[in-house]
Amino acid sequence: MLNFSTLSQGMEEYDPEKWPASTDLGNVSHVVPTFQPGYAIPCKGINHTKEFAEASGAPEAQGPTLLVSKAMAMTALTIFRTPQTLEEVRRVFEEDIADDS
Repeated sequence: MLNFSTLSQGMEEYDPEKWPASTDLGNVSHVVPTFQPGYAIPCKGINHTKEFAEASGAPEAQGPTLLVSKAMAMTALTIFRTPQTLEEVRRVFEEDIADDS
């Protein structure tokens, strides 16, 4: 994700090989470019558990969540304010869609 390294403050970038997960983006990603960032919060439970729900509301989870949210907002601004970046996003999307066929 654009801007992640600027704000990450030592957070480890999501590695789908290390932490595999599914996405709820489904068919949307075949119509428009999408991304779904992943990041860790202090938690003993896995996603979709009561422990995770409680941990996501804890003060310790707010910092990482805010940093990733800011990186997403900055990425959106970069894409919309820089025509070259928007064209690159479109190009990569079209290539990915063509590869799926």
